[in-house]
Amino acid sequence: KYKDWLLSRRLVGTDNRGNKYYVQYMGQGLPEKRYSEYSDTTPTFGADTVPTEWWAWLHHRRASPPTPAELGLAAAK
Repeated sequence: KYKDWLLSRRLVGTDNRGNKYYVQYMGQGLPEKRYSEYSDTTPTFGADTVPTEWWAWLHHRRASPPTPAELGLAAAK
């Protein structure tokens, strides 16, 4: 938690692979930064590294992060 405070970031959510998704406050008048930290079990590169719902949030294609219900429906497909 101290590291999160120090970096001015907030944990937004996680996915079923253990990846963590953050939003970071960059300063007054600047856009927020969205990024992920991959878990140790996630491959370093590949099309399936980040679920589609989280990819859309990371690239500002959607305003809010995916809900657990959305992630559950996507996993069921």
